[in-house]
Amino acid sequence: MTEDNPVVLGAIVAPDSSQADELLAWAAEQCGTHGKQVRGVLMEMPPHTPDQPRPKAVLRDLHTGERYSILQDRGPLSRGCCLDTDVLSRASVVLRRALAEKPDLVIVNRFGSSEAEGDGFTEELLALIEAGIPLLLIVNTRYLEAWRHFNGGMGDEIACEQAAVAEWLGSRLSVDAC
Repeated sequence: MTEDNPVVLGAIVAPDSSQADELLAWAAEQCGTHGKQVRGVLMEMPPHTPDQPRPKAVLRDLHTGERYSILQDRGPLSRGCCLDTDVLSRASVVLRRALAEKPDLVIVNRFGSSEAEGDGFTEELLALIEAGIPLLLIVNTRYLEAWRHFNGGMGDEIACEQAAVAEWLGSRLSVDAC
C-alpha cells in the first residue's frame, strides 16, 4: 500500500484478453521470483481440437495447480455466453483461501461480464479489497466503465504492455521486474 492510494488494485486494460493473460502470468512469475507470495487464478487456453465446437478455457489455481474448466460445451449451434457459473463458483474457493492466507498479491483472471453484472467473483473481489490485499486483474475495455463504478476510482488502470505492468509492480509492490 502507498500513502497516495492505500488500496493496491491494478487492472490491465485490454480490448483482447490473450496478450493480457500472458502479462498476468508474467506478473505472477516476476512476483514469485522476487519472493512475493502470490495466489489467485490465471486463464489458460488449452490447445483447441477440431472436434470441439469452441476453445476450452481453464482457470488455474496459482498455488495448487488445480484447473477449473469454466466453459460449457452447449453444442456447435449454441450462441451467447457459455460460462459455467457452477464451476466458476467452485473456483471462487481459490480467492476465499487467498483472503485467509493474506498473500502479497492476488491475481484474478479478469473482471468480466459476470462481475460487471454483480456476479462471478464480485463478492471475493470486494472482500480482498476490503482486507487491503493487493489485487491485479484484467479488464476488457467493454467492461471498463463497470470496473470504474465497481472500484470507486481506487484502482490503477494499467496499459496492456509489459513495461507498464513492470512499472506498476515496482511502484505498488516493490518488485523490480525486468
